[in-house]
Amino acid sequence: MKEITLKSNPIAGDFHRIRSFIVLLLLISCICDPAWGQSNPVTDSGPTIETPTTENNTTANNGLQKKIDQVFGQVVKWTAPVLFVDLSGGTIPGGLPLIVLVLLLGGIYFSLCYAFINIRLFGHSFAVIRGKYDNPNDHGEITHFQAL
Repeated sequence: MKEITLKSNPIAGDFHRIRSFIVLLLLISCICDPAWGQSNPVTDSGPTIETPTTENNTTANNGLQKKIDQVFGQVVKWTAPVLFVDLSGGTIPGGLPLIVLVLLLGGIYFSLCYAFINIRLFGHSFAVIRGKYDNPNDHGEITHFQAL
């Protein structure tokens, strides 16, 4: 009999660690936030977005939404000053925030880890969109192009 070996994905462990770190940050922010559970939302000098209220909103939903907003408000309050720091030193008009460097290095990292699949299968994506692999007998109501 042939023995089947499964190749493990080296990136899967990284995703698990990142997800665990985010959950840990959220839990810490819930524990350390003295306003947790109070009805007053966290206020700052940033822009506010008003959510339209409808008759279908319940008090329980609003309470949960406020708690989630408070937790993510704390995360944003900690991360935004770091991620949007200007790296250009005033040499580039408008600045160069750190988040651009983080996204660029992340794109390069995942391109290397997945052996440039984003470039290698670029033509295949157009073939799928054009309908090369469509089967009229398949179930479904929309084409690949409509799904895109």
